[in-house]
Amino acid sequence: MEIRNLMGLALVLCIGAVSLARAQESEPAWVTVELIIFQQDPLPDQVSEVFPVDPGRPVFAGSVLLRPNVPEEDASAAAAPSAEASPIAPGAAVAADATTEQSPLLPYTELDPSSWILGRIERRLRVNKAYQVLYHAAWRQPLTENSRGTRVRIDVPRPLPKPERGLPEPPLSPPSMPPEAAIAGEVEPMIATDFEQELRNTPLVEGTVRVRQTRYMHMEIDLLYNPVQALDVSEFDRDFGQEALEIKSYRLHEQRRIRAERLHYFDHPRFGVVAEVMPWELPPSTEPQEPAADTVTGSDQDSPAPAQTLPLQ
Repeated sequence: MEIRNLMGLALVLCIGAVSLARAQESEPAWVTVELIIFQQDPLPDQVSEVFPVDPGRPVFAGSVLLRPNVPEEDASAAAAPSAEASPIAPGAAVAADATTEQSPLLPYTELDPSSWILGRIERRLRVNKAYQVLYHAAWRQPLTENSRGTRVRIDVPRPLPKPERGLPEPPLSPPSMPPEAAIAGEVEPMIATDFEQELRNTPLVEGTVRVRQTRYMHMEIDLLYNPVQALDVSEFDRDFGQEALEIKSYRLHEQRRIRAERLHYFDHPRFGVVAEVMPWELPPSTEPQEPAADTVTGSDQDSPAPAQTLPLQ
């Protein structure tokens, strides 16, 4: 009799565990992700460090773009399709959702700066001349256990015509035009050189950020920082301005185990990322759509990374 009772109790416990697992799968936990991307001056022993000419590119396939957090009255106008919109290329990032509703309750929607918790870190970075804040954003997303997660696409446009770090912005090449044409008002359009077109087509920062949950929570940062730098050329070549400049790409690709409500620092000699993930309870009346999972390769890194100290005084 006792054996039967024990077997019945074990069966009840197994059924309860399966029901709980299914409930957890149907109701994923939600988190708020916030990060700051900043440029930093290299340390003296890092000035001569050599970086790959081609550092590779992040994987954008299956990534999602953050929805802009716009006022409700402007949501329909912001979501209206444009006649000049170009078709989405294969493997490109897609909008997080096709709905016209804009709300922080929707997944992958930019949160208003008033809800940021890393504002103090940003202020400390801005007052230090060794750093330059490039990007600051926060969003909410579901976090399904044992999921590969969804990559969030990050695109920071280049601030034209103002270059980074005080480098002169190369002007548009003047058109070849006889003086009499200028007097008659027959002005030809300005023609951009290959380098100028490259400047306009290359974001200052591009890449993806992914938070996923296996046995532990993990964050993957895969970003390219593309500043304009001066070439080491002769004074004669430097007189031509644009010939002495190039876009140099630095890649920060790191995946590590993280803990919620802890500040995490991802370091590169030329730029860095400060990030924090906080649990967030979804209001009972909200019924969000399930995020689309992308396909990735590689193994999970379940061992915690060594503690790092944010290089701010």
